[in-house]
Amino acid sequence: MASVGVVLDLLSKAAVFAFCDDPWCIIPQFLTIRPIRNYGGVWGIGKGCSLLFLVVSVVALAAILIFRRRYRPRTSLAEFAFGLLIAGALGNVWDRLVSYPEGYVRDFIDVQLHLPRLEHWPTFNLADAFICVGVFLLLIHGVAREEKSAEDGKPS
Repeated sequence: MASVGVVLDLLSKAAVFAFCDDPWCIIPQFLTIRPIRNYGGVWGIGKGCSLLFLVVSVVALAAILIFRRRYRPRTSLAEFAFGLLIAGALGNVWDRLVSYPEGYVRDFIDVQLHLPRLEHWPTFNLADAFICVGVFLLLIHGVAREEKSAEDGKPS
């Protein structure tokens, strides 16, 4: 899964940045393809700290790989979740490495939510989405695993 995710992320970034100079509205007032370079972290925080973000990204990828090895996922859900996490981390590490010393990631998915205090979600990419979905799936898997252990009377 991880290799497919990395390819999807990098191809989508390459296509958007090659062919989409101006914002492209997909769903009016909701979804726009808007290529931007994010020189910071989440929500653009920490602009100018490219080396720090590169190091943090590599450490996070290593931590995911170590956790996966120790966790030993035995379900397809856990395997899929780890694949998404690894793909997302690799996609963003790749961007930061290739763009170094500027150290940006290429974001392009721009969502407007029209909610109080959350009018505009920060622009993101497929790697970011893979990471968020992977974490969510691992949380679901962990809760299900805890419930099963409790039912079986075994500590997890």
